[in-house]
Amino acid sequence: MALCRCQSAKMVGVLNTSTLYEQRSVIHFLWSKGRMPIEIHREMQLTYVDKCLALRSVWWWWCSKFTNGWEDLNDNERLGQPLTSLTLDNTARVDAMVKADWCVHLKVISKEPGILYGSVYNIIRDFSGYHKVSCPWVPKLLDDLNKAKRMMMSLPHLQHYFKEGEWFLDLIVTGDETWVLHFTPKSKQQSMVWKHPGSPVTEKFRRMPSIRKLMVIVFWDR
Repeated sequence: MALCRCQSAKMVGVLNTSTLYEQRSVIHFLWSKGRMPIEIHREMQLTYVDKCLALRSVWWWWCSKFTNGWEDLNDNERLGQPLTSLTLDNTARVDAMVKADWCVHLKVISKEPGILYGSVYNIIRDFSGYHKVSCPWVPKLLDDLNKAKRMMMSLPHLQHYFKEGEWFLDLIVTGDETWVLHFTPKSKQQSMVWKHPGSPVTEKFRRMPSIRKLMVIVFWDR
């Protein structure tokens, strides 16, 4: 038994070359064995490494087609002109548009002549390596002049602190202000309730925030 395990371990290796038909055959075989798509993709990655099909191709494309009764592993013939959008020139154009406007939408880029919407997505995600993120919120965006003014205002406090010690901090009083609405309705997530299949359908009418509001000013010391 130990000898068989050693021989099987030696047989496991990385395939540097493979065809799409070969990988689709592997997906079909493992799918017929009852493997989950994510398990199929994980096992294929051990052999094909960077040549392996993407998880979305294994899951949303081929496993879904096999589940719906699809048996053919070849690509269907496509009508129309071939897709030639994935070129170095188009990649450079898309990269320049993204760098010119970091909030540009894929639909805006796809309006350029010779660049299809699907190719724009492939260029941005696969070739250029971009991915969209939300910018973190910060209290204020300060330029160099604002930072210098704040530093000059803080220097006298630091000098007093070094000369007079901890009791100087008791003399500092700071404050802040904000607008508070008279009434703030609950959000949709806050209004969620638990129910089971036999529960009646609950309804909730939309309520708008109140127009009237107050200015709240708060002061505090150490």
